[in-house]
Amino acid sequence: MEVVGNNGNSGSGNGATDWSGLIRALRQKTGMTQERLAAHLGVTTCTINRWEMGHSCPNTSSRKILTLHCKEHAIEESPCP
Repeated sequence: MEVVGNNGNSGSGNGATDWSGLIRALRQKTGMTQERLAAHLGVTTCTINRWEMGHSCPNTSSRKILTLHCKEHAIEESPCP
């Protein structure tokens, strides 16, 4: 899996988080579609797709919501706040 930093660029240091893997794992574990997750976060389906592909990463408010959902659903790799 590619590691994506908080600025959306690929990287491997300084608290980089694999948001693409976490978002994909969250959706798979919850059975949530990209459309449903997008509606829940108030973003577009294209945005979710870009996050999952590692082309960009969630903004601060979306990261907080995603982090809560990961904890709620016992997804082991929890993102850095």
